[in-house]
Order: sequence, then C-alpha cells, then structure tokens
Amino acid sequence: MTEPPDEFVAVFNRLRDEQHAMETRERNIVSRYESAGRSRIKRAALVEYLCRDARGCLLLHCWQAPDGRFLYQPPFHFSPERNLAESTAIARTTRTLDGDRHWPSHGWNLDDLDGQLKLQCDYVHLVWNVSDVLADADDSTAGHPTRRHLKSR
Repeated sequence: MTEPPDEFVAVFNRLRDEQHAMETRERNIVSRYESAGRSRIKRAALVEYLCRDARGCLLLHCWQAPDGRFLYQPPFHFSPERNLAESTAIARTTRTLDGDRHWPSHGWNLDDLDGQLKLQCDYVHLVWNVSDVLADADDSTAGHPTRRHLKSR
C-alpha cells in the first residue's frame, strides 16, 4: 500500500486542526453561558427565541459580552418518532448525550456566522436565517432583548 501524497496529508491535518479549534470555541462559549448565572445572562441578553408551545422552550439565546455577541442553543430532545425521522443512526450514536435522542447544547460567535441555524425542540422545528438574528441583535440593547415566540411554519 502506498503512502498518501504529502499535500493530501497537509490538507487533512489542517482541516482536522480547524475542526478541533472550532469545537473548542463552541465548548468555551457554551461553558461561558452555562456558568454565567441567570441574572448575568438576563442583563446581557439581546435576543431570545422561544417555542410558542405552552412550555415556552428556549430555542436560542443571544447575549452581549465584552468580546462579542454570542449565541447559545440549549440541549434538547426529540420524541422517539421525530428523532428517527430527523437524524441518522450514526449521528444519534456519536453526537447525542445519551447515544439516542438527547442532543447537546451549542454555542457560536454571532458575528462569525452566516447562512442558517436550526431552531428546534419537540414542538418547533425551524430553519432560521442568521441575518434575522443579526438584525434582531442590532435592534436590541443588552438587558432589553427582542423576544420572539416561534412556531413551526
């Protein structure tokens, strides 16, 4: 068996390192949010997207920090039926907290994102434009968040 070309190995290593750095940034953002405490997050909140269901599940939280605007998506779970329809067996095994249907929290720097985000709980499943989150954050003041109660379209 022949060795892969050096260029291939270099590209693979660079992509692996970038993926690792991205995962580390995400874990740090989640850790900052979860350790900040409710009152501190409330004072810094810019945007809150909530489920329109009676439970009002938090779908996405945006807050202002000294070093930027950050997003937090809390952990969530799907019903067994929805989980089977929305995910693959390998994703459930490798990406969930329990190997089945409890999905972990996520965190991002808002100003580094573009495209779309999935906002989801067992009652709501939406694809939301990052540009809409940016607009809501731009129109808000820390401590006086824009709140949206969302339902699936």
